[in-house]
Amino acid sequence: MVCFHTKHPAGRIFAAGIMVVVVLVGLVAAPTVGADKVVLENAFSNDRLGFSLRYPGGWECKPGKDKSSVWLSGKEGSAAFLIHLGVKSMATKIAGGEHADAEALLTQLSTNLKKQFPKARFSDLQKSDYIASGVKTRAHLLLAEYDRPPSKDQPRIPMRTMIFCVSPLDGRRIYMLTYTAPTEHRGAKVYDVNLPAVSAVVNSFKPTAIVNAAAKQPAKPKASAKKAVHVLVVGSDGKPLAGSGAVLLRGPGAFVEIGRDGEVIFDNIPYGKYEVMIMWKGYATSNTKLEIRPGGKSLIRMPAAAKEGKR
Repeated sequence: MVCFHTKHPAGRIFAAGIMVVVVLVGLVAAPTVGADKVVLENAFSNDRLGFSLRYPGGWECKPGKDKSSVWLSGKEGSAAFLIHLGVKSMATKIAGGEHADAEALLTQLSTNLKKQFPKARFSDLQKSDYIASGVKTRAHLLLAEYDRPPSKDQPRIPMRTMIFCVSPLDGRRIYMLTYTAPTEHRGAKVYDVNLPAVSAVVNSFKPTAIVNAAAKQPAKPKASAKKAVHVLVVGSDGKPLAGSGAVLLRGPGAFVEIGRDGEVIFDNIPYGKYEVMIMWKGYATSNTKLEIRPGGKSLIRMPAAAKEGKR
């Protein structure tokens, strides 16, 4: 178990040795709301860890003490100083690692988090198989909210973590990305404010296991016609859903995007027929179909499944 210590008020939850990690692998993703405006000036690449990514100029990228992860956050005094974006690469049990697969890893992490924060609130563990750059891949998504208890010098801080796991279906490696931040701290909505920059970094992430495997696949012609699509996820009352979640498109390409308050924006999506998976906190996973074509609607309303526990 990785233990990450930090002087950030929001980061002290890791002092007990619990690291909540969002796992993402090889998604050809489009920017979320505002992510396309984020300038990623710096680059990180490591052949031993098996991934590369880009991050904003005002951020720092530091290696983890376990030598299998890196941690990104804003410099002191910046809006991103209180966030933690962790990226970790690990072998599965069949390749000499500790965990059988990403689901086993997330189950253990959520169990540990519940022990430290008994009132933590979780979404159902959701998973989906899809094709990323021609490689069969499995994604897992888990959302968690909890309160960091007050201490002598710090008040109670509400926290939010998005845990997103993806790994190639050969079952040998798991890549993990974690986004953890205070929901609100001293009047600032830290998690929401930094979500566009985090999404831009996540979208730049390239895992070697998928990139190398994709290079062995027969080349496919790229679709030249593309379109921006604005998805509005609504409930039974027709109103946009509150909270956060993700929408996954699978068709001529694989695209995933994180959104909030029912709104998810995809840029440069090739025309074609797609399977759509909606994974939203507090709702059951739902699947539908979508065709993106010239002259079609740019704003698409999609109903979510029934609330968890009310099916």
